[in-house]
Amino acid sequence: MRPMVLYLDFDGVLHRDAVYRAPGRGIYIRDGALFEWAHFLEALLHPWPELRIVLSTSWVRELGYDRARSYLPVALAARVTGATFHRRIHGPTRELRWHWAQTPRGRQIADDIARRGASAWVALDDAVDEFTPAQAEFLVPCRSDAGLSDLATRETFSLMLHRLAKV
Repeated sequence: MRPMVLYLDFDGVLHRDAVYRAPGRGIYIRDGALFEWAHFLEALLHPWPELRIVLSTSWVRELGYDRARSYLPVALAARVTGATFHRRIHGPTRELRWHWAQTPRGRQIADDIARRGASAWVALDDAVDEFTPAQAEFLVPCRSDAGLSDLATRETFSLMLHRLAKV
């Protein structure tokens, strides 16, 4: 079986997308709680111990890889093997960070797939318009206000995992 890779966004997937960062307050969300839907992802991934996670979230650019990863529950953090943003490639200058931030999410993932050599992958993301039609086949779109709390999204993701495991 080929190893499967999940490209994971945080905002709009593991919690609502209205996340803010303020001096003295840190990272917060107005409605709900940060990572309030992460338990759904843990349950969905339980049958797939070989699946690895690549962080595909602006949290890595803003906080750094280790700190962004540390916000995940332990079981999910243990599966993380990297991120689409690499400080040495995309972050040495303000211009490179800005350019990367303006690059569509689908392109960021495609670049990472080329570097990583991933052949069986799926993305959980709410930035649906940032993926090409060809990439949409591997995207499980999330509603920004519901993410993985939405039963239909969880069912679609589960079906996608089964499909990838058979390829």
